[in-house]
Parts: sequence; structure tokens; C-alpha cells
Amino acid sequence: MARGTDFGGVHSYIDLHLIQQKVDVQPAEPKLNLIDIPGADGAKDLSTQPAGRVVYKDRTITWTFALYPGENWAEKHRQVSGALNGRYCRITLDGDPEYYYQGRLTVKSYNVSNQLRQIIVKASCRPYMLRQQETRVQASNLSTTYRTLDLINDRMPVIPTITVSAETTIRWNGGTFTLAPGTHKVLDIELQEGVNKLEAKTTTGTGSITLIYQEGAL
Repeated sequence: MARGTDFGGVHSYIDLHLIQQKVDVQPAEPKLNLIDIPGADGAKDLSTQPAGRVVYKDRTITWTFALYPGENWAEKHRQVSGALNGRYCRITLDGDPEYYYQGRLTVKSYNVSNQLRQIIVKASCRPYMLRQQETRVQASNLSTTYRTLDLINDRMPVIPTITVSAETTIRWNGGTFTLAPGTHKVLDIELQEGVNKLEAKTTTGTGSITLIYQEGAL
């Protein structure tokens, strides 16, 4: 398949018949909070306050597309504007199919010269690129003795969805939570980057636990 981009189900090459000449993916910029202190060297870095971690600005992606020879310029102008301009969608680059971005599209310009006709599209996207497939961790043989589950997470902090088949006690970062059978989101259970260890056991008998979460990278 020719290299292009899928914009929420509309593919730049397959559906719009555009030649993708260039993609410029800007990195997610940290939101820095540097306070200059008179009479002191340097600045006080408060970038992790109040969230307790560094947070990021939206990132920008810009595409340069060209038309195939013989394409109707006026018709293509209308087609691309109708399909993309102002849309908020899931964006997947053919060159990186395991991840997607979420953002708002803007058709920035239509450029015409004697030799070339180009269309510039820009997206303002959330800072993290997300895995196409959610991560799933399961344990089907929980008992009344704590079992440790390793939850491996990428850079984006995330709260997992937890489903248990029986009343289950979870131990996490020094806290204890008891969950009734069903599906839950515990706001205090937030996975950080790396290996997160969660302990779980049933109150009585045996049971199962499933944790599902969306990993995000920078």
C-alpha cells in the first residue's frame, strides 16, 4: 500500500487520491514553569506542580500533499475540504500503524504553480500517541492469598478498568481496595511508566481479574 495517512476512516491516498510528500510530527512540548528568583542563580523549576509530574502541550502534525497529474484541481479542493477541514478524528500514519493520534484537522492552504499543486493539512493533537490495541492483563486463578500482577505501562499515566468475577481485595501503593463483582475504575489506581505491581486476592473462594488500559507514548 502506498504511504499515506488515515484520518478517521478517510485515507489520504485510497480515498482522496493524494500524494503524501511530507509529514512533520512535532514532539509534545513540556509545560515548563520556571520561576526566576532575584539574587539567586538560575530559576526554581515548578514544572511538576500541581500535577506531581510534567504535563505536555498539544502537539502539531503538518502534511504536505500533492495531486496526481490530470486531477481536477477545483474538484479536489472541494473534496479535501469536505472530508477533512475541521474534523476531530483518530489519525494513523501508514509508517507507524501501531499507534494513533487524536486531533482537530485544518486545511491550511491550497498552493498552485505551473509545475505543482499542493494541499497543506495541519492537526492539533493530544500530546500522547496511543496504542491501537488496549493492553489487557488477566489472572483467572485468584484465591484468598495475594497474587502479584505486573502491569507494564508506557509513558502516559493511565487508570485501568478492572473487572473481577468475585469480591476481590486489591493492594496498591500502600492502600487497600475491596471490589464487588463487576467492572470498576478506582481513581487512586493510576499506572505510571514502567512495571507497576498490583496485588489481588479474593475474599472467599476463587475468582478472576482483568485489567484493561490504554498505553500512550511521547
